[in-house]
Amino acid sequence: MRRQMSLFIVCVALGAVACTGLDANDVQDDAEAKVSPASQPGAEQFYSYRQDMRKCMWPTCGGTFIKAVNKPVTRCADGKLRSECYVAQLKNGSELDEAEWNDFLDGPGILKGMQVPAQDGAITWVALNVTEAWRASDDVAPTGTFYSVHDKGIVCVMAPCFTLLETKLNTTDSSSLSGLGGRLGEKAGSAVGEADIIAAGRNVTTKVGQRNGRELQVSQLYIKQLHVPGLVCATANFVEDTGTAYFYAQNFKTYDDAKLWLSEAFADAPNLTLDIKDGTCADQPDCYIEMWAPQCGTIIDGEAMTYQTPCHFHAAVMHDAGQDGESKGFYTAGECESSCSLDDPSKIYVGKSPAECMVIKFRCEEGQTYFGNDCGCGCE
Repeated sequence: MRRQMSLFIVCVALGAVACTGLDANDVQDDAEAKVSPASQPGAEQFYSYRQDMRKCMWPTCGGTFIKAVNKPVTRCADGKLRSECYVAQLKNGSELDEAEWNDFLDGPGILKGMQVPAQDGAITWVALNVTEAWRASDDVAPTGTFYSVHDKGIVCVMAPCFTLLETKLNTTDSSSLSGLGGRLGEKAGSAVGEADIIAAGRNVTTKVGQRNGRELQVSQLYIKQLHVPGLVCATANFVEDTGTAYFYAQNFKTYDDAKLWLSEAFADAPNLTLDIKDGTCADQPDCYIEMWAPQCGTIIDGEAMTYQTPCHFHAAVMHDAGQDGESKGFYTAGECESSCSLDDPSKIYVGKSPAECMVIKFRCEEGQTYFGNDCGCGCE
């Protein structure tokens, strides 16, 4: 026990890097591996990673082993070249929130980041500051070389068409591709049309007629993980004694966050109706109520408009909140005061209000077309 305690004290004094538990044979002499400037520990690189399952006190154990992809050895924070490096902490410097980050770490993927020192009092360790997280398509181990694949956005009329650009990760080497094939070729082709991807695989020569193509046989596909805003839409509606109603809509990541906001922001609101809907506020369905219960509503500081029903005003506020924002408005029963002029000589008004237009039927004469607006409807 005394020997183990002495070892821990030495580890703390020297820093976690000195006590990674790696075999001395893993250390390579500089002459044994050629590395680019991007391979230095102070530069961002793409890494594969695996959890450290050794059982000893953190930060000496319990972190993560990282390996620079496409490199035979990896430059660790202590300047040594090893088959893989130990970092005591993966620091989330990406756009992912905590829940998204933890969900990502549950599966295989690739990290882009930089090895950085960290310290808490006398204890020091090495962390990987992660700026990008790329999730694997499934649990199948990748084979081949890792590439970033980009759609060049060109259009060809003759196959093979070299519309893609592959760049070998952790290098500046790049070349054009005419297609993606292999186990995940079709899925990768669909994904690269939306955004850049990372694909592991090998290049093969293809032939179309007398022309040669170059195809990447994809063994594993990686998609960059992005923050997904507003997975629930919280709404609050309350009515004052004057008859003016207020409606609020805001996007939240979790149900609990939405519930907390509603309970705190509207604790004293009169005649209150609260709701939390799945999906973003922009995803909420429109109203298809065939009735006329007009409301004069104003969204934030916009112009007052007449809405068919309270539901239609609520829908307008939610759509204004969008996928990751918030919005609010107020409304009163009845149509807004009209500023319509029915004296336009180019228009023949048959219905002189939106309500009247909902119940009348008419046909325009030959050479005339139907029109409808906030003032009514008719032919022009």
